[in-house]
Amino acid sequence: MSQDPSGSAPVSKVDGRPLQLVTIKMDDNEVRVNDEAMEELTKNLEATRCDKISVVSIMGAYRTGKSFMLDLFLRYLRYTDGKEDSYYPLDDPVALNRRRGSSGDADFNPPEWLLAQGDSLQEGQKATDSHGFHWRPGMDKCTEGIWVWSMPFVRKLNSGDKVALVLMDTQGAWDSKMTKEQSATVFGLTAVLSSKQIYNISKQIQEDKVENLHFFMEVASAALRVSGDKNGEQGKPFQCLEFLVRDWANFDDDMTVRECVAQMNEHLAQHMDEHRVREDSTAVALNKMFESVSCFCLPHPGLMIQKKGWSGKLADIDPDFIRFLDFYVRSVFTDPHLHAKSILGKDLSPQTFGPVVNAFVEAFANAVPAAATFTQAMARSSNLLGKEQAINEYKSDMEAAMGPKNGSGIKPDQLEQAARKAKTMALQSFSKQTLFGPDDEREKTKEELVKEIDGLLDYYKDENKRRMDKSLAAFAGVTVLVIVLYLIDKFTDFACDWYSDTCVKFSNILFSIYFTIIVVIAVNVFLLYRDRGQVAAASALMEMVKESVNLGLGYAEKVKEHPDKQHLVAVARSFASDCSAGLRPVYNKVIDVIQPSALHDTTDLPTLKGKKKGSGIEMTETKPSADKAAATRRRPRRSD
Repeated sequence: MSQDPSGSAPVSKVDGRPLQLVTIKMDDNEVRVNDEAMEELTKNLEATRCDKISVVSIMGAYRTGKSFMLDLFLRYLRYTDGKEDSYYPLDDPVALNRRRGSSGDADFNPPEWLLAQGDSLQEGQKATDSHGFHWRPGMDKCTEGIWVWSMPFVRKLNSGDKVALVLMDTQGAWDSKMTKEQSATVFGLTAVLSSKQIYNISKQIQEDKVENLHFFMEVASAALRVSGDKNGEQGKPFQCLEFLVRDWANFDDDMTVRECVAQMNEHLAQHMDEHRVREDSTAVALNKMFESVSCFCLPHPGLMIQKKGWSGKLADIDPDFIRFLDFYVRSVFTDPHLHAKSILGKDLSPQTFGPVVNAFVEAFANAVPAAATFTQAMARSSNLLGKEQAINEYKSDMEAAMGPKNGSGIKPDQLEQAARKAKTMALQSFSKQTLFGPDDEREKTKEELVKEIDGLLDYYKDENKRRMDKSLAAFAGVTVLVIVLYLIDKFTDFACDWYSDTCVKFSNILFSIYFTIIVVIAVNVFLLYRDRGQVAAASALMEMVKESVNLGLGYAEKVKEHPDKQHLVAVARSFASDCSAGLRPVYNKVIDVIQPSALHDTTDLPTLKGKKKGSGIEMTETKPSADKAAATRRRPRRSD
């Protein structure tokens, strides 16, 4: 493959490209991560804003069509990206009994996703083509190392969670140039990194195909036994293994999809059922290592595609192959067959994918996997995921303590108390989740966790200080309101007759409003002075004055721009919103100290009684008590 794994230009999903994530050198048994490719993939994973990832990989003997199959996956994913795909589940009678058109292949129409990018498979056919994984017809070897597609696809699970899906291609294993250790390295890395590992084999499952996995299964089993003796029984370390049998020749023309699926399951049971194979066989170990083992059979795609000069025309592919291909790709990328990648029950995220890959590649650094190094890699990965979850829980607890309700900041001693509690909970969470591996590895990761938490505490302290410095700035709107009300009050003193009862009452109302606001601001200044000192209170007060001046000048400019009625109403609404924002912190503090019963005291509130009248409901207001009615005075008219 000639593509440069590095690159700085951002690419879209359609313009994505293969990245060589892991290099395996045959001569000196060197296995290493391509840092530039990992950096690009991590950046693209984080750009999806998904909390989880899913990795679908294909492995098997070289030149058996792995890259060709991945390019068909790419076509499907590009077409369905962002769409609600119409997937026929396996228990749908319509799908199960529909295989051929009513008049045979003449009525067969390829699925839309296969034709959406043209009637020829151009992905990856040329080394300069960046539309797919590199493949060529014939017997030449194409893939070296472990490759991924640079742009992940976002898929939605039935749970509502979204996962960033990564496609992975591997170097052909078990060829004449690879040792069993090198083949085990390829299988081992893809097994631990994949949520679904597709084992691509030709014609049928055979004992030698299963035995090819024996060496790595021994390593993995030994590693888990070492850990299990100390920490108790562990869950299955790997997720989904699927045998994809190519060129299957046993489907009859009159068989329905249901009958074909039953034949696939029977073929799998012959080689993988624990009751039908030797007790010490690799098949038994595979069932113990993987959460699920399944099988799917694809018929031969046609003789034309085997020729070296094949151009990729879809018309040359056998219709039966396309039918089963359509059924298969829909099942691979649809829940419940699509899973988030997890290690020992903990989901990988875009942030932890890179460190986990590095941990396992380090374990296979010399292409000779051993139980000790594999155990260390599993432990390191488990600890990294446990640390990330503990950090997320710490952040969640701290943000709850400093959330929108306390947008003006909290007292330093309250912050310290919340931080201590959040740290304790985070460390407890980490201890519960990191039961795999040696104690020294766990303690090392715990020290890293403590350092990261301490660093986050410094951030929260700075953020709390910033909020407290800005705590009075929220009163900028009501400060401008105080000035406006004061000016209106003084204007009415000059414009109204001094003996007018209406003017006097109106002036008293204005005075009550802005005096109350001034008292509220003064109380907040005093509380800030008491909690933070004179300098902090003065700084916050200056910020409030500065913000009030800027806000007042801004509204003055808006009024001058368009002095028409509609614009003035819009400005008034905006101003009311700013005032409301300033009063919200006060409201929150009042709610905290008011007794809950007082909030529900409706003794003096008017109530509505409903009376049925015909088909409607007549609402009547309950009159206030006689004492309150007597206390209510009519507002006198202003005399001219």
